[in-house]
Amino acid sequence: MDETNKGLKSDEAKPIVPVSGEPKVTPSVGETKQMPWTDASKQVPKQEEVKPVPPKVPASTQGYVDAKEEPKPTPKPVESKPMPAPKQEEIKKVPMSVTRKVIKLSKKKLYIGSAIVVVVILLILVGLSMSTKSARSKSWSVGQPLMMDSIAPEATNSLGGDSYFQKSPQYYNDQPSITDTREFMKINYSANIVSRKVEDTVNSIQNIVKGSDGRIDGINSSKKNGYIRFVVPQSKFDAFKSQMESLTNKKLYTENISSQNLLSQKQGIEKQTDSIANTLVNLNAQKATLDAKHAQTVNFINAEIARIRGELTAIRAAMSGATNDQALSVLQGRESSYAKQEDQQLQLLNNENNTYLVKSHNLENMINSENSGLTQINKVNSQFTDNIETVNGYVSVNWASLWKMTRILSPIPPTVIVIVLLAIVAFCLKRYNYIPKVELE
Repeated sequence: MDETNKGLKSDEAKPIVPVSGEPKVTPSVGETKQMPWTDASKQVPKQEEVKPVPPKVPASTQGYVDAKEEPKPTPKPVESKPMPAPKQEEIKKVPMSVTRKVIKLSKKKLYIGSAIVVVVILLILVGLSMSTKSARSKSWSVGQPLMMDSIAPEATNSLGGDSYFQKSPQYYNDQPSITDTREFMKINYSANIVSRKVEDTVNSIQNIVKGSDGRIDGINSSKKNGYIRFVVPQSKFDAFKSQMESLTNKKLYTENISSQNLLSQKQGIEKQTDSIANTLVNLNAQKATLDAKHAQTVNFINAEIARIRGELTAIRAAMSGATNDQALSVLQGRESSYAKQEDQQLQLLNNENNTYLVKSHNLENMINSENSGLTQINKVNSQFTDNIETVNGYVSVNWASLWKMTRILSPIPPTVIVIVLLAIVAFCLKRYNYIPKVELE
């Protein structure tokens, strides 16, 4: 009996691991019941109940008991075969059971959290849009006023303070007549380029301007921002614009071309020219009239002086041969009268000459001033022609991050791409039970 119990206890201590693929065997007496665990290392064999051992019989009665009852044979325990170690490939195929966490959340907290997330997202989007607008306005604010320069202020500053151009600005505020269908188009060009290499882009624009026989009026270049202000001939503007468009991607290049008919300025120049010409005609006519009248007056005075002097000569000759005192007294009276007349005529001649000199000097000054104004207005007309035949240009270059370049170049908005990627990641995490389950209370 002791050996039997010992045998049973030794059999129970051995765990029996079921082999995958073997049929389920019902354990017989003395066998250990096998359970189908997924992991062999976690299997705990179920031990069978041990029957109570009968009490020991005294040695005096042992022979009698042995004679009457033969001990029953002890059932042989089934030998458990060792579980073969699974191959590496088989371990991968065995799905692991992952317990999904459960989070209990009240509806109130869920609504509050959702509202906070939505508000944060809206604030982020508003901040990004405002930063983009401010960056654009900053990049354009430096050069935009330069594009609106007109010929009138430039010409006025170049003519000086006494110019007729400054004295008659009303000519440039008149509305042109509808009957005048002429066109004097002034073209202004401005562009904005987004680039990762600002300095290289500015150098390329500079080379394009010089290749188009243009003039650089201002340039600035740094790693983040750059601008270049220039003038190109209108005859080569189309070729210049094509080279600028091919400089970068179309989505990274924006341009603004404005044109204005400067007919009112042309009409103002023409009116100013006609006014100066008419004034010159009148002044020259006044000068000619003054000269003619002065010459006539001088001739008359000189003739009168000559007559008086002739009379004085005759009287003085008569006085030299007079013997009678009474006749001499009469001749002396006549001499004194003619002498006074001569002095009066000489005074008139002097006054006439002085008056003529003043009037002539004033007219000459006015004529010279009008001639100077005509020269200036011709210069303005030449500047106007040069302004019409040229194109004023301004290009700003702004540095952009990779995110901004993606937003510009991508046909799909990057926000949509990010949302789709987040949805895919969330689906995968939920599929493999990495995302806890939320239960509303």
